[in-house]
Amino acid sequence: MACTVGGWVMSLPTILTARQYDQETEISLLAYPPPVLPTFALANAGVVLSADALDGHGLLVLAIMTRLMLGKPLGLIGASKIAVRTGIAEKLGAYSWRQHAGAGALAGIGFTMSLFIAGQAFSSASEFAAAKTAILVASVSARTIGAIILWNAKSSSEA
Repeated sequence: MACTVGGWVMSLPTILTARQYDQETEISLLAYPPPVLPTFALANAGVVLSADALDGHGLLVLAIMTRLMLGKPLGLIGASKIAVRTGIAEKLGAYSWRQHAGAGALAGIGFTMSLFIAGQAFSSASEFAAAKTAILVASVSARTIGAIILWNAKSSSEA
């Protein structure tokens, strides 16, 4: 099941089986993602890209960015390693730990739910504006870090 959006074929199987495509297609998907969802999210989130929004909220911005860019990946990878070592789960041979780390980094793209939680947590408009900016920057950074980690990652069977 697939639909075409602006020339892009979008479907869950397409995303999950990206290795079926040649290297050029994979690189273009990482470098130029479809702009529909991010545009929709930014338009509805009301993110104001202004340095004034961050004034006096440096610690808040740092905490949000650290949580999204480090906390989520470390939690995902750490829980997976613990589950594999204790025998609760089994690591599939088709995926390397580097690929798992890349997926963990991509988990930092928590834009929609993070905005919802920030809206519930911060009653001050200035704090919420700073949180939205931090979430946007962290999400873009997590996407970039995840793409870098996964760029030439090989599966366990290819290594």
